[in-house]
Amino acid sequence: MQPIWAVGLMTGTVLDGNIDVALIKTDGETVDDYGTYTLAPYPQSTRTLLERTVEAAREWNFSGPEPAIFREAEEVLTRAQSAAVKDLVEGYGLTMP
Repeated sequence: MQPIWAVGLMTGTVLDGNIDVALIKTDGETVDDYGTYTLAPYPQSTRTLLERTVEAAREWNFSGPEPAIFREAEEVLTRAQSAAVKDLVEGYGLTMP
C-alpha cells in the first residue's frame, strides 16, 4: 500500500480543555513521516458546556432518557474537532478531499 497521511485526534477525559491532533504518513505498517502535532484549546464556552454535561451525566446515571445536553455537547465537540483537524492539515500545507 502507498503511504498516506492520517490524522489522529484525542480529547482527554480530564477536561484539560484541549484537542490533541497529530499527522503521520503511513502505509499502515510503518511510519514514513511524523508530520506535525498541536493542542487545539477549547473556548471557555465549550469547557463550561463539558462541565455541565459531566454534571448531567452524574445526575442521570443511566436511568431514564439521556439528558438533552448530551446532544448539544456532541455537536459542539464534533464541530471543534473538525475545525482542529482542518486547521492542522491546512496549516501543514496539505488539503483534505
